[in-house]
Amino acid sequence: MKLRLLVCLVVFLGVVLVGSLVDGAEFKLNNVSPNQEVVSFFGEESQSLSIGSASYESVKWYLDGKLVKEDVNSFVLKDLDSAIYIVRVDVIDGTDVDSKTWNIVIKEEQIVKERGLDRLEVIYYVYVSVLLIVILLVVRLFIIEKRKNK
Repeated sequence: MKLRLLVCLVVFLGVVLVGSLVDGAEFKLNNVSPNQEVVSFFGEESQSLSIGSASYESVKWYLDGKLVKEDVNSFVLKDLDSAIYIVRVDVIDGTDVDSKTWNIVIKEEQIVKERGLDRLEVIYYVYVSVLLIVILLVVRLFIIEKRKNK
């Protein structure tokens, strides 16, 4: 009798323990890319956001709260103005839901030191340099003529 009671107790505890493990198991997104929460890049570039290739019942991508894509595992950001955006992906599998949110920072065009000088900037600087040299030569010639006339 005691043995039977002990077996029942062990079985009961096993069922409770396994049940709590199964109930406590959370549905999770896998292979989220990029992993960091803040992603920044220049507006002329593009950035891909993705989740693992597992099969989900539903996948929804939001840009600043507006639904922009459904039922795909990746979303490419491109042609965005310089600003801060929020991208969220909701993944639904049965009654389980998991989400990932990214803060996207689109930076303005790179500064001259990072990207180098473009053609118009080079022409401008050459023009200004030549103009300054000509002005200095004219002033020097004027000074030389004035000294000769004394």
